[in-house]
Amino acid sequence: MNDATRRRQSLELAPMAVVEDVRPQVDHGRFAVKRVVGEEIVVTAGGFAHGHEQVACALRYRGPGDGDWTEIEMRFLGNDEWSGAFTVDRIGTWQYCVACWIDHLASWRAGFARRIDAEDVRLAARIGAELVSACAARASAAERESLARLATALGEEKETQRQRTLAGDEALFALARRHAPRDGAIESPALAAVVERERARFSTWYEFFPRSTSPEPGEHGTFADAEDRLDDIAAMGFDVVYLPPIHPVGREMR
Repeated sequence: MNDATRRRQSLELAPMAVVEDVRPQVDHGRFAVKRVVGEEIVVTAGGFAHGHEQVACALRYRGPGDGDWTEIEMRFLGNDEWSGAFTVDRIGTWQYCVACWIDHLASWRAGFARRIDAEDVRLAARIGAELVSACAARASAAERESLARLATALGEEKETQRQRTLAGDEALFALARRHAPRDGAIESPALAAVVERERARFSTWYEFFPRSTSPEPGEHGTFADAEDRLDDIAAMGFDVVYLPPIHPVGREMR
């Protein structure tokens, strides 16, 4: 096998979509990022195709104990950048990754909008009808029927303005994209996020010496005396009390 053949086969086997530079991550995913309960993890990534086709990206995540992934559509920021976010609502290790695939419907729609010649519009509409039919085959019940009607209308409608109106229907377009085949799909490796309680992020500590808490001068303080001071310490803005090591200090010069 010569080098040219190897290069050609490598291109044929390569995924059509690309995901790179998924953030946040620490040392290429070697360590987990850290968050506290209630925080939002904003994930960004580069997503693009080998050619000129448009792509779609989705953020996938799951929490501790979840068997299935939750998936949300990512927002295109421009310059091949995508963004999505999810909120961590419990302590434990979470996982997240980014999926990317060729969005044939979006690519077709962008090209269709540029068509001017009537025959060009009708030809492009028939191509769109084939794409929508493929989406309908993956849908179920009422959604399949809606997409099938759209495919038929696009392919058989003779009035170009009507075809433009059908192609511009945002609700039907969104429905078709939900069931579109994910050609050339690729998924980034899963990254981890360790979620802790809120005080793991920041807290104010007060070092407590129980022996010094007696209300009587010269008397040795007790734990009960220390307990009486807790409200005063909290009022000063402290949320953690810690005690130094407590041990016998000898029998002389005490």
